[in-house]
Amino acid sequence: MTQKELLYIEDSLNHIQLCKSKWETVANAVSDPALKRFIIQMNEKNQTLYDTFYKLLEH
Repeated sequence: MTQKELLYIEDSLNHIQLCKSKWETVANAVSDPALKRFIIQMNEKNQTLYDTFYKLLEH
């Protein structure tokens, strides 16, 4: 991979981590149980994306 490609991947992983942090903040701020479950599910999908992306880099 080129340096530019590696920087793009690093930026993408950092963006996913930032989204995770924001999902957690919002989940802790809402009181509606249905909305909270939805936000938690979105955060889990976000984590799955991060894990999948990271595993691709290990190979």
